[in-house]
Amino acid sequence: MNEIESRRAAQGGGYPAFLADLRDDRGAAVPFFGHPARSNVFPALLARTTGLPLYAGAAYRLPNVRFRIKAVRVPIPETNDRDADAVAATAALHAMGERVKVETDLVHGSPAGALISESRYAAMICVGSVGIARVARKVIGSTADALAQKAHCPVAIIRNDREARESRSGSIAVVVDDSPGNDAVLEHGFREARLRKASMLAMGVWRWGFGEIPYRQLDHRLGRWVTQYPEVHVRPATARSGAAEFLSGTEEPVQLAVVGSSDADKVARMVGPITPHFGHMGCSVLVVRK
Repeated sequence: MNEIESRRAAQGGGYPAFLADLRDDRGAAVPFFGHPARSNVFPALLARTTGLPLYAGAAYRLPNVRFRIKAVRVPIPETNDRDADAVAATAALHAMGERVKVETDLVHGSPAGALISESRYAAMICVGSVGIARVARKVIGSTADALAQKAHCPVAIIRNDREARESRSGSIAVVVDDSPGNDAVLEHGFREARLRKASMLAMGVWRWGFGEIPYRQLDHRLGRWVTQYPEVHVRPATARSGAAEFLSGTEEPVQLAVVGSSDADKVARMVGPITPHFGHMGCSVLVVRK
């Protein structure tokens, strides 16, 4: 099957499969175990142009003539540069077989200022938090709060409270609306829910009725993602006053909230105070930026 036939098959509802056993001397140079390697970007380009998910699969031989098949979804960036997205996805595909590389550096300046500066070149910034105190936020500022509002990449604020009840069994709460950047929020939310084997709490933030759940809008926004992530169980919720108000008042256990940049200034309420009160324990927050 050549490239034209593969495109036609994908556009006709098929799912082309590729056996990666040949090198491509004309392909793009992407990192492979620390060295640039020429690689065929067509599978990633096909996924990027058709909207089909891209999976990397492997077969493992087991005793007694048995095999175990493992497939992992490869993230596909969606920017204005389609070709660059295909190269980035191909690099991500190659990186799946590598161990996490850890580098250290000593940077001068305030924690918030240094991390905001580094965020220009980062895929994500991760910081821990035991809670964001209201007084400290106003007087000396909170590193997590500043990053959520000013970083140039997605920011994960991981809430850590040893005295809080275990929340790993909680849901992934995700903002659902019609804003231009909400697809990126939904993609991160579904990905986290699948990774953690957790259900998703879809927070519809439309001002709809008197506490009614906006099922029609939710179905319209979530249909594509439910199809791509059938293993994720989605439960709707109405959040007419916004994600921060909903999370600070709900008794629903939530381990992670995924929001867009428009909610970045409300992260302190979602992470919660250092000392929980009135049952609000707070949760980790992922602020998504494209």
